[in-house]
Amino acid sequence: MKQPYIDDLYAQKVADALRIPLEYVLKFRDEGMMNQAKVRDRVIYYDFVALAKTDKFTVSQIVEKLAGIYGVSTTKIYNVIRVKPKRIYYCKKCGAEISKPRYDRDNGLCARCFSKSVI
Repeated sequence: MKQPYIDDLYAQKVADALRIPLEYVLKFRDEGMMNQAKVRDRVIYYDFVALAKTDKFTVSQIVEKLAGIYGVSTTKIYNVIRVKPKRIYYCKKCGAEISKPRYDRDNGLCARCFSKSVI
């Protein structure tokens, strides 16, 4: 399978989808610092949501169109639009990454900060 490449035509769309300046996208792409397959998937998801909000097309019509635009199978498009971005939780005190159950159970504190607050 050919490695996807974000060309200049899609760079602005990538910048909009990722909410970062266009110059950063171009620099990251040129330096090889982007996983371009994941970026392509994010742009596909961004386009799907934008088209779905218009209420002018069915899901299957949107999927067929996106498959043609990006040169991937419809199965790939369905896989991309069904995957929700993972939400990351951080400790309110020290900023360490924690799981959702721990965040809910310990009022947003990691194990270390929670044990310090109990004493």
